[in-house]
Amino acid sequence: MPLPLLAVTPPPPALLCTVSTAQSSWTTEPIRGIRLLENQIFRVTLGTRAAVNPRYVIESRLTSLAEETSAPVGSIKPDASFSYRWNYRAPLGPIALPNQEERELTVQVERDLNIQPHLNFHLHNSTVVRASGASKPLTDLKETARGTCREQR
Repeated sequence: MPLPLLAVTPPPPALLCTVSTAQSSWTTEPIRGIRLLENQIFRVTLGTRAAVNPRYVIESRLTSLAEETSAPVGSIKPDASFSYRWNYRAPLGPIALPNQEERELTVQVERDLNIQPHLNFHLHNSTVVRASGASKPLTDLKETARGTCREQR
């Protein structure tokens, strides 16, 4: 008996995205010229194994100091927009500020990349560094970027 043919849906085309504007701030102070994101290009692979390459374009500055604890999650929403999110928390080691006891630092990173059906995107990175036992963060880095994507055929 012949096997039935299954309809195979090809994966959506990859997207090439270009950052057009970017802003960064530590806590509430704007940062100028630390990391140049404008005009950088990254590739987004859609589908069940969503990925962004090269990731350093959309990673936080502190990513290299921490290990990712969960895999990124990509999903296509009912309105055809694409969401790519990844978060992690990791130890950074001890710090001793002047006239204070040594404390362990941790970093909490939350990232969210949203690509709209018309292929505009918004990226938001939030990185919070805390010392153990402290009620307020030592620093809070916010990064946002906007730009456009185009299908790669």
